[in-house]
Amino acid sequence: MDIRDQGERRWLVLRTLLALMLGLSLLSAVPRAAIAVSRDCQAEIATAQSVAQKIAAHNAKPHTFRLPAQADAYAAYNTEAVQLNNAKAAAVRALDSCKAALLARAKALEQAHRELAAGGQVRELSSERRAKIDAVRPSLSGYTPPATPAVNLPKNSPIARLKDALRQDNPRWPYENVPLQGKARTNIGDADAAYAGPGTKYPNRTIPAVNGEPAVTPDHIYPLVKLVQLPGFTRLTSENMWRVATGELNLQWMSRTANWSKGSRGAAAMAGVNPAWQDAQIQLEAQTEAQLRDLIQRLLANQ
Repeated sequence: MDIRDQGERRWLVLRTLLALMLGLSLLSAVPRAAIAVSRDCQAEIATAQSVAQKIAAHNAKPHTFRLPAQADAYAAYNTEAVQLNNAKAAAVRALDSCKAALLARAKALEQAHRELAAGGQVRELSSERRAKIDAVRPSLSGYTPPATPAVNLPKNSPIARLKDALRQDNPRWPYENVPLQGKARTNIGDADAAYAGPGTKYPNRTIPAVNGEPAVTPDHIYPLVKLVQLPGFTRLTSENMWRVATGELNLQWMSRTANWSKGSRGAAAMAGVNPAWQDAQIQLEAQTEAQLRDLIQRLLANQ
């Protein structure tokens, strides 16, 4: 029995799929950042290629038999054909399953990236910045994050150097005049939400101008120094580290004065600010931390 039956069309589809996967064209509709996971199907691809080679060798054998003189050879040929057809079907199922898992992971990765961007523009990781992050990664092998992230890191420790590699020009400045946390950038003369209000030290404080622009800056809601210490962060790819560290999910507009006062300590440590604003900031920081923890784990599962 020659393996050129009605299943040949399905097998040709598989062969085409193999070529597409090997050429990385399978994921043309999926973000480029997800293409790297195609390596996870290499075992299935290798098995399918092996079966294809065996089928080609089988079909190249003489398959005209004189019966009953060559009955044994005829039976052996057909037995091999059945076995190869079964192997072909198994290879198709395995590759289809891997393809489905691959696309599911790519979609999950893209969803996490969208949530980090929070509707804003994704800041691409430059080759120079990637090199700085990659240079620190080997020293982070075996790093165990603390139960409670610290505000002050040991100088020149691997985790401190990772934070420094991610901190430079992050957030970038000048930052585009775009909404953060769904709120437009504060304008010159607007009330400084951190300090203004009844009972505060400066109830009428407003946003001044600096070089004709409002004195506000993008602020990391959850401090970067703590972010790099969250479970799983050091096991992210350099690309995903950068996306988490720069994502607009973790950015808000804040007056320069309040931002400098907050520093890496968080809103709870600030003094002389509007109590209602401070309570809202503490809640926002906790909410953002929970989102970042969840996204880090999802990125780890799908990167």
